[in-house]
Amino acid sequence: MSKFCPNCGTELDDDAKFCMKCGQKLEPDHKKTKKKYLAMAIAGLVVIGAVGFWTGRNYFGQQAPAPAPTEQTAAADTAAKTPEMTSDLSLGGLDLGLTLDEMHERLGQENSSKQEDNHMYYFYDGLKVGSTDNKLTSLVSDNDKVTTKRGLHQGDSYDDMVSAYGSSYDKMEYNGQMLYEYSFQSLDGKKGILRFAVSEDTNKIAYISVRIPEENANKAKQTAKADSSTIDVTYTGGKTTQLHLSQNSIEMHVGQKLHLYPGDNSGDAGVLRLMTDNNRDKMGIVTPKNCISVTTAGKTGGKGSSTEKIITANAPGEAVFTVVPNYGSWNNAAKIFIRIVE
Repeated sequence: MSKFCPNCGTELDDDAKFCMKCGQKLEPDHKKTKKKYLAMAIAGLVVIGAVGFWTGRNYFGQQAPAPAPTEQTAAADTAAKTPEMTSDLSLGGLDLGLTLDEMHERLGQENSSKQEDNHMYYFYDGLKVGSTDNKLTSLVSDNDKVTTKRGLHQGDSYDDMVSAYGSSYDKMEYNGQMLYEYSFQSLDGKKGILRFAVSEDTNKIAYISVRIPEENANKAKQTAKADSSTIDVTYTGGKTTQLHLSQNSIEMHVGQKLHLYPGDNSGDAGVLRLMTDNNRDKMGIVTPKNCISVTTAGKTGGKGSSTEKIITANAPGEAVFTVVPNYGSWNNAAKIFIRIVE
């Protein structure tokens, strides 16, 4: 078989090593074949490697789980999702004083809602929102997902609270918890309270609440309702046995009345006297501090006594009466303590 010079094309003998015309050095045919096959093999390996790389990348990219978020990344994600709060009377992305429309703009549709008296409550994940007259008036945390404007949430410590808000708080104990309350102003200019309930066992924040105290109008309605009611206190015994009262310690609202009368119709006590400051109260005589007035009712007897008494709360204060059976021993008398509030 003849072969040709790759440079000038001259036909040459099969065993020629040089071109007789142009001097081009010639390579044996078997060496060319090896190079050709080697190049093809390398190209094939490159294709196979590329296909394997992209297939593996797509597979493991879909199947491999994302790394678990750290506490810092989780907090950053929560902060990124929480709308910015304006005042310190805020929780979970909401400020007191916002309208319901603004609430929905910030947090979207609530999970559920319910009506209680004149309040409407809306429930989000970890947050209970109260409203009156289309304005937000209370916020209460239900888990550690919601935070205050300064970043506190359930599970933080008392020290965290003081570090963020200082020690100028009002403090009280309730149901195994210490309640710490800070006063701030809402968006619509009302005075409100930010409360942290701290467990006495763990010294950790159990829940956070933000609220606007009841309006004066609502207080007036409550007082009017209290004013229209009468507290009944009955007595038994007194003449030959110890005088017993159905209640010895009473709290009354201004305007309320207390009706003291026999409870068993036995007449054992005969008639009663109410003694205060060692002076017998006669009809219409008011007690010290002018917080209480007393009038008689029922059967009357001597020395300004009667079987029944009507006690009216006139102003805030305290009064203590000794209830004395008119026809019995002083040893059988009983005391009644009365506290008057607005």
